[in-house]
Amino acid sequence: MIFVSFFIIWGSSAKILSVTFFSRDNYKENDDINTFLL
Repeated sequence: MIFVSFFIIWGSSAKILSVTFFSRDNYKENDDINTFLL
């Protein structure tokens, strides 16, 4: 359960970083990757 929570938090952080540092097109691609990983 701890590892699952960690990956969910990591995924959320990655999405926030994508919005901050990349364009919306790249964000959509990163979001798809995060969904696949989760």
